[in-house]
Amino acid sequence: MSEGKENGTYIRTNESKKSRMTDMLIDGTISKEVYDEKVLEFTRKLHTLSGRRHLLEESIYKQKDVGKSEKKNEVFER
Repeated sequence: MSEGKENGTYIRTNESKKSRMTDMLIDGTISKEVYDEKVLEFTRKLHTLSGRRHLLEESIYKQKDVGKSEKKNEVFER
């Protein structure tokens, strides 16, 4: 699995866990204290993963730009 797809999977998984924690709080399965702790943990992970995703997307964009530049140079060199 590519790093980008893997990162997206981790983001969706953490968002899902965060949502389940909210359901558990509403149902009374967990206390507000446990909820706050877990949601903070998931929020931190999501922030890290989102930052990583942004860097990956930026890297891909730059690689595409380099590829376009190389193709233009090949045309001019002929």
